[in-house]
Amino acid sequence: GGAQALQASLAAAKAQAPRRKAEEALPPARAARARGTDAFKAGRFAEALAAYEEADGLLEAAEVPGEEAAAQELAAERAAVKLNLASAHLRAGDPYAALRACDGALELDQGSSKAWYRRGLACMRIKQFPAAKRNFLQAAKLDPQNREIREQLKAAMEALQSAGGPVAFASALSEGD
Repeated sequence: GGAQALQASLAAAKAQAPRRKAEEALPPARAARARGTDAFKAGRFAEALAAYEEADGLLEAAEVPGEEAAAQELAAERAAVKLNLASAHLRAGDPYAALRACDGALELDQGSSKAWYRRGLACMRIKQFPAAKRNFLQAAKLDPQNREIREQLKAAMEALQSAGGPVAFASALSEGD
């Protein structure tokens, strides 16, 4: 349908995007990300997704700088855009796209509690409660003070218990220890 056509045109645009230096790619990418955030806050999720995809394409096409600090800045911006994409996909009702965006963020930063948390939310939406629990547990290890993460972890455990009874709940408790 239309979403697949949009994805195909975005992929083609990314493939044709000229390589530019990171310092040239960052300002327009940040501007696109800011437009996405404004649209997201206004509840215009399709518009937010388009802006975040634009930012993602600009950053993916950027040459990774040789200088460590500049390379880290580019990676941090890319991870932030992937997290924004995950949020927008969740709000737009596409948990599978949110999972892909979280995976992209985690490739750039394994220590992102937000990426693990949003991945857990996406797993909850598709009723993958054991995976949701594992993701929320990882998020909680990284950000133990976050009440929202702990509440979602509890919800995932309760969903596991009601979905599979005590046996599934007990095995989920022992998973990943």
